[in-house]
Amino acid sequence: MTFISTDDSANVDQTIGNLAFYPSLSLNEFRDRYRVNDAISDTRAINALRLALIDTNRELDTWKAAKEAEGHTTLAVVPADSYDDVSMLITQYLTAVFSRAKSYLIDQFRDYDTTGSGHGRADDLESTADDYLRDTREAISIILDEPRTVVELI
Repeated sequence: MTFISTDDSANVDQTIGNLAFYPSLSLNEFRDRYRVNDAISDTRAINALRLALIDTNRELDTWKAAKEAEGHTTLAVVPADSYDDVSMLITQYLTAVFSRAKSYLIDQFRDYDTTGSGHGRADDLESTADDYLRDTREAISIILDEPRTVVELI
């Protein structure tokens, strides 16, 4: 007879609370959508998600206040196109928060390998972190119904 121990706690999803207007976040959904493996502890991932939702919510404060003044109590009930019964605003909100959280995690872990090859890899990660921040900006622009590109003549 062989006994194989399994860790069921790894399959338990953790929910990160949010303001009443916005949806709560799922740690497992974040890990799955943004390929955040177990090398990143739950504590670090949850901290990154909390920081990201705080920053994203602050950027959307004025927009949220306007929607609440219109009588919309949650993001899910703000009129918007839906895809597979999910509001595009929810999809864009989660993209903004998850992308920002992923960029925070990349920034935190880029300093572990300081060898020559590690430096080159850190430079590659920087552009990846920038890509995730760009995705955050685009998602917020879509929620705010603003142009995603601003061009100025200098």
